[in-house]
Amino acid sequence: MKFVATVFALILFHFCHDALGAQTTVAEVNGSSVYSTFGAFDVSGAVDTSTGDIAIDVAEFGGMEVGLAQVDFSNTDTTLEVELQIGANNAAGSFVVNMTDFDGVGSDSLDIAEVYQYRVDLNGLSTSMFQTLTISLDNSFFNLDEFESSTDADDGVINYGLIELGLQSEFGSTDRLDVVVRRVSVVTSEPSTGGGPAQRYIVSRNGRLQVVGNRVMNQFGDPACLAGCSLFWSNFSEGAKFYVSETVDKLASDWNAGIVRASMGVEDFGGYTWNDGEFATREVNKVKTIIDAAIANDVYVIVDYHSHAAEESTAEAVAFFDEISSLYGDNDHVIYEVYNEPINQSWSTIKTYAETVIAAIRVNDPDNLIVVGTPFYSQNVDVASSDPISDPNVAYTLHFYAGTHGQSLRNRAITAMNNGVAIFVTEWGTVNADGNGGVATGSVNTWMDFCRTHELCHANWSVSDKDEGSAVVLPNLGVNGLIGDELTASGIFVKDIVSDWSNFVGKTVETEMVARQIFYNGSDFDGNNPAPDPSDADAIATDKTPLLFGQTAKFANYSSYVHGINGLLIDLEGSWSGLDESDFSFRVGNDDFPETWQDAPAPLSISFAAKAGAGGSDRITLVWDDGVIANQWLEVKILANEKTGLSADDVFYFGNAIGECGTSTTDARVDANDVSAVRGNLSGFFTVDVVNEFDINRDRRVNATDVGIVRNNLSGFFSVRLITPTAGSGKRTLKRSPNIGGKLSPGRRFIEVGR
Repeated sequence: MKFVATVFALILFHFCHDALGAQTTVAEVNGSSVYSTFGAFDVSGAVDTSTGDIAIDVAEFGGMEVGLAQVDFSNTDTTLEVELQIGANNAAGSFVVNMTDFDGVGSDSLDIAEVYQYRVDLNGLSTSMFQTLTISLDNSFFNLDEFESSTDADDGVINYGLIELGLQSEFGSTDRLDVVVRRVSVVTSEPSTGGGPAQRYIVSRNGRLQVVGNRVMNQFGDPACLAGCSLFWSNFSEGAKFYVSETVDKLASDWNAGIVRASMGVEDFGGYTWNDGEFATREVNKVKTIIDAAIANDVYVIVDYHSHAAEESTAEAVAFFDEISSLYGDNDHVIYEVYNEPINQSWSTIKTYAETVIAAIRVNDPDNLIVVGTPFYSQNVDVASSDPISDPNVAYTLHFYAGTHGQSLRNRAITAMNNGVAIFVTEWGTVNADGNGGVATGSVNTWMDFCRTHELCHANWSVSDKDEGSAVVLPNLGVNGLIGDELTASGIFVKDIVSDWSNFVGKTVETEMVARQIFYNGSDFDGNNPAPDPSDADAIATDKTPLLFGQTAKFANYSSYVHGINGLLIDLEGSWSGLDESDFSFRVGNDDFPETWQDAPAPLSISFAAKAGAGGSDRITLVWDDGVIANQWLEVKILANEKTGLSADDVFYFGNAIGECGTSTTDARVDANDVSAVRGNLSGFFTVDVVNEFDINRDRRVNATDVGIVRNNLSGFFSVRLITPTAGSGKRTLKRSPNIGGKLSPGRRFIEVGR
C-alpha cells in the first residue's frame, strides 16, 4: 500500500493497496497543507483552499511554498503526480512545481539546497474533470538535471532530503493561470531510508497525560500504562549515535513503544553544561531530533535533564526547559523530566530546584505532565510523597534495576501511592544497578506485574551499544544494529515486553456499536467541507438508518443525495488497539447476494475522533470521492480480529438513488413522480433542514436545481432495488483492552479530528 509520510501539521492520507513493487507516496501537497505565498499570490483570493483543494487564480507571476520535515528517499523510479482541473478562465499553457533538495549535515555537496523545477503542461487538458499527470524527475528545466542525481563528492552517499514543495506560475508570464490542484505527490517505488515515521496513533487517541489522584491518566480520564525505551546519555558515544529519527521510527513501528526518553547529559564530559556550555547547542539539537521524531510517530517523548546534580545548574536547566517548552509546549507528546537521579541531596533541595524549573515551564506550557526525580537515584519516592510539589500535574520518578532491587523498593512505591502521588518509571533495567550482569528474568517479570497492577508507565534503559548488560544493541553496531535486530540478551527480552505490552496490561471490557450513520459530505450542512471534521455531525441524515442482515430495504435505508454515498460515521462505545484499511471490507451491488458483489472504491480517508460520537463514544469517519458510490448499495464490514476486538464481523448497508424521493414502495425508481414531488415542494425564500427529501443537493433549498438533478437521473430501465441481503454478521460485541500501549498496525491511514 502507499505509505504517506507525516510531513504537514494536517494532511489527509489516501488509500491504496499492497502489491509487489507498490508505489510509495513520500510527500504530498494538498489544500490542507501549511503554506506561504509570494508574488501575485499575495492578492486576496488568489489562492483558495476552503474546499480542500488548492484553487489558484492569478493574472501574473506568483507562487506558494510548503515547508516539510525533511523527507529522505531514493530517486529510483520516482515521479511527480499532479492531480488538477483546468479552470474556465485559464489562459496559461503551464505552471511549475518546485522541489527543494537539502543534502543535510555531513554532506560535502556544494548544492546543499538546490531548487529543481518541473513544468506542468496544461495544453489539451479538460475543464470538466480532474486529471492526474505523471512527470519524471529527469526533466527539470531550471537546472537541467534530475532531482539529486549523483552522489556527493566525498562521502559517496546520496543524502536525498526534500524540504520544500511549491507551486508557481511561469516566471514572466502575464497569462491568467486558473487551475484547481487537488494534490501534488512525490511517488517512488523505493522505501524511504529508515522506514519513515510509523503512524502509531498513540498520542492522537489519548491526548495530554494528566495526574488524577495517584495515577497518570490520559486526557479522558482512562489509565495510561505506556511501555517504551530510554536512550543512553546523549553526550557519550555509545548513546549519541542513536539520537537520530531512525531510532524512534524503529522503536515505534517495530517495538511498539508508546514512549521514548531523550536523556540529555548535563554536567559530565561533553554534556549540556560541561566546560561552560561548549556543547550546549549540540546536545539540545539531539533532543530536538528525538522530539520531532516522536511527534512524527505520534508517541510520547520524555525530555530528560539527565543529571545527578541538577540543582548546581538551575539557571541552565531553566534556560533549557524554557527553550523546549516554548517550542513544543503545544504538543501533547512532550513530558518534562526535570531531574534524572539525585544521589544524596535532600528532598527539600530537590523540591526547591524542581519548583524553580517547573515555574519556567508553566510560562510556556501550562498543563503537560512533569516528572520530578526523587532522593537516592530516584528510589525514595516515599520521602517525596510526604511533601509533594503543589503543581497538579506532577508525577514522581521511580528507577529500578531488576538484578538489584526487589520488594523493599516496591514497598516504597506503594507507600508513595498510598500517600496520594503518581509514579512514573522513567528508567528501569533488566540487570544489576551498575548496568552489568545477566538478565534477571524472574525479577523483571515480578516488576512488570507490579507495573501492570498499578498501571505505571515505564521506559527501559538503554538504547545503546555500550558493552554492558543493560544495552539493547550488541557492541559497536550503532543504529544499524537496532534496525537490523542485532540485539543483546537484554534487548531481545525487552523488545518482547514492549512489543507485547498490551498482553501485560488492561482488563477485558465489553463495548457495543452505538451508531452507524450516513452524512452528506461536502454539503451546505457541513460547511461544504469535503475533509472530515466535527461539522460532519451537522450533516448526518438523521432520517436514515443502516440496513442489516435479513431486513428488507426501505426509503429509510438509502439517500437521494446527488453526490451518492460519500460519508459515513461509525460510533463505538469504547476503543481498540489500532485499525487500518485492512480491518474493513467494502462492496457494492444491487441484489440480494452481497457475497457476489464487486469491491467498492476504497475510501479517501478513515479518521478517528476520540469521544466525539454519540454519548461520548469514539467516532470513525469514512470519506469517499463524490459520485464513486452512487445509484447502488454499499456493504460495510468491520472485520473481527485482534485489533478490532470484534467477536464477529459487523456488517451493514446503505444505499443511494440520486433524486429518488420515496415515491415508490417497490423499488427506488427515479421517475416523473419524483420530478413532480420536487416541483411541488419548492422552498422559495425559505431554507429546509437536513432531512428534507426534496433537497437533492443538500444546499438547504428546494429549487430548480433539484428539479434538474432529478430529470438528469431518471432510472429508465434500471432502478436501485429494495434488497434483502442474505449474508451478514452475528453478534456485534467489542472486547478491548483500555490501555494505551497496545500494538497498532503501521499501515494505518487514520487522522485525528477534533478531540
